[in-house]
Amino acid sequence: MTGIGSTGLSLRVKCQCRKGRSQPNHMACGYHAWLSRKVKAKEFGKTRYPTKHDLLSDYLRAELRRPRIPTFMPA
Repeated sequence: MTGIGSTGLSLRVKCQCRKGRSQPNHMACGYHAWLSRKVKAKEFGKTRYPTKHDLLSDYLRAELRRPRIPTFMPA
């Protein structure tokens, strides 16, 4: 149960960790990410760790060159 400020309102929100599917879904997502990196590593002829670093470095460089979410610039 989550309360909201001092207004006296409260919302009944079920925590996802209490749902039976949350852990299997989390594990499936993790496995999918791991397998995708393994396939890319095989394509590049490297191990998974340098491949992960290279993919993240390319992403970071691209975001720094042309950010998809602009920064707030006050007038």
